[in-house]
Amino acid sequence: MGRRREAEGYGLGGGIIEYRISDMRICGRWKAGGGRNTVNALRERERLKVEGSGKMKMLIEFWISDIGYRRRAAYILYAIFHILNASAFAVPFGSWIDVKVECGAVGDGKADDTAAIQKGLDLIRPEDSKRKILYFPAGTYRITGTIQAVRAKHRESQGIGLQGEGPDKSVIVYDGKGDEPMLRWGSWYSTIRSLGFQPKEVEGGRREVEGGAKPTAGIWFGPGFSTANEVSDCAFRDLPIGIQGGTDKTQGQAEVAVEKCLFERCDFGLLLANWNSLDWWLWDCRFMECGTAVSNDPGCGNYNVYRSAFKNSKKRDCKIGNLGGFAFVENVSEGSQPFLISDRHSAGANLTLQGNRITRAKDDDSPRDPGSISIGHPGPNLLLGNTFTRHADLPGPDLRLS
Repeated sequence: MGRRREAEGYGLGGGIIEYRISDMRICGRWKAGGGRNTVNALRERERLKVEGSGKMKMLIEFWISDIGYRRRAAYILYAIFHILNASAFAVPFGSWIDVKVECGAVGDGKADDTAAIQKGLDLIRPEDSKRKILYFPAGTYRITGTIQAVRAKHRESQGIGLQGEGPDKSVIVYDGKGDEPMLRWGSWYSTIRSLGFQPKEVEGGRREVEGGAKPTAGIWFGPGFSTANEVSDCAFRDLPIGIQGGTDKTQGQAEVAVEKCLFERCDFGLLLANWNSLDWWLWDCRFMECGTAVSNDPGCGNYNVYRSAFKNSKKRDCKIGNLGGFAFVENVSEGSQPFLISDRHSAGANLTLQGNRITRAKDDDSPRDPGSISIGHPGPNLLLGNTFTRHADLPGPDLRLS
């Protein structure tokens, strides 16, 4: 999320607020406005001025009546930033390493860019590296093996990031032997933004999913413990697993935010597979025609899903195998099989379902209707304001407690 910095005021009753998200920034300044408050000033269009140079920066200038409105001004700037969705786009900064210019990547979908990308990752990984962002200009980057940023020392791969121009513009394509992840990510306090991950396209435009060589996952977090990572504005298509959080033989991957990502035609969108892969938060994501969108089975760990969309999941939208704390809030599911399946368990789990809208499709393969939500543990369970709609041929019930 953004980090606010308030600078020295300039002029009488004026000041500057700057929001900085990685190397993207949005700045705003205000001046004394003779009795006008912030809201009214923004409503008067002649008092609102937006300036910028391409996608490099945005400057919002408006009038307020009192320097005491600085906090409200900061909230408005933050809202404008997200409305404009500026974080989904980027331009290179001098502090970034360009994977084409400095590392020799081609990005034409034909050349093997594995070594060039790995060179860039090795440049940002050291503890004493002055440049921490590896930038992927628009292009299709073909890799023939796993690329990785792992830690040999405690502070290696800390605070680093990968940045593309957009998930449909900067795409990493796997064309390897299979049975390995595309990206092995052992970093912490890191970001992965605006990149696409998918297998190599095959004849007719269909991507390799069933049969043939395929990666195990788009991003695999591990093997060492990591925390405070972010994956945002990325796309994962036609993969066995979009993002995987550890395994039962590695360490946990905790406190991870997955924001505004697309998971399309993946067997699993997100799979958590370690006991300490805890407190994953998914916000504003889309899961389209996946097998199971989000799960900790097979595996363990816990997750929370907010304001996300599920469409035509073949098995279920969400699965809970091992227990913990889970929340599903203000999600929309259309045409999927069950929205949530939680296996039977004698122990309890804290489960919240609030404000979800669930429209079930007909399931011709199931011998009985498991319900839109099936909970097999004793709770505590909190359900508030959920809306259920199901195909006329489905007998129900919408909620099954067993």
